Amino acid sequence: CQANGTWAQTSCGTIGGVQRRCANGSCYTPDTGCVHGDTRCANNTTLETCQSDGTWARVSCGSFRRCRNGACYTPCRNHGESRCADDFTLETCQSDGTWARVSCGTIGGIRRRCANGACYTPDNGTTERTTERTTERTTERTTTTWSPPTTTTSWTMTWTPRTTTTAPRTTTTVPRTTTTTARTTTSPPIVGCLSNSDCPREAPPYQVCFVPRKICLLGDVNNDGDISMQDFGLFREDFRSFRENGWHSNLRRSDFNEDGRISMADYSIFVQSYRIFRGLD
Repeated sequence: CQANGTWAQTSCGTIGGVQRRCANGSCYTPDTGCVHGDTRCANNTTLETCQSDGTWARVSCGSFRRCRNGACYTPCRNHGESRCADDFTLETCQSDGTWARVSCGTIGGIRRRCANGACYTPDNGTTERTTERTTERTTERTTTTWSPPTTTTSWTMTWTPRTTTTAPRTTTTVPRTTTTTARTTTSPPIVGCLSNSDCPREAPPYQVCFVPRKICLLGDVNNDGDISMQDFGLFREDFRSFRENGWHSNLRRSDFNEDGRISMADYSIFVQSYRIFRGLD
């Protein structure tokens, strides 16, 4: 960009007979002789893939994502947070934002299983926990500002039918985790909208219409009819405010699952809506 506001072009040139390339606003010298399909990280946000001509092509990992060991990934937010990668493998959030995997192993010849971000030994190797596994909301168990339902009967009536047929010992497993999931998943998006006026906008949390799919999306924190990084900035402020000062009515704009708190569950809803609204998913 020149002083008069115009763009001046210049060739990236060649080095050692290799034509230099331009990506992300800078020239670089591509490596030659790589194996077609190989990947590597150019930096912590950019992935490179080896092309059929032996050169590397660059692509951004996208918003909120990072590159490590030749692959893009979504970093975890809370160091020490745990989740289940599958029924037998536990993942723990590391300080660099990556997930470290470890097998739950066996005890007395019984293969241990994983549920709700923790390994456990099933009775006689047959009894399984039926509580819904939540990978992104495990940290909800550590908070103390929310009170679960006072009776097991009331809780069972508001959860999925599968819980009502479970043995009593199993249904009381980690109620704090499953409640957040229930509030998030039992409110499907409104479908069939043609404009923002077809979506709930009278009171927060506000929704906007994503016309290509005709669905209403949560995430319009500033109520301007758009889901943008400005909304993310306001959500981040509300998240910090809730952690430091607790709940107040102004936070309703960021309480997307309307559970009276600003949590990672709300963050997950915002990221999903943002990616859909911006055409990333």
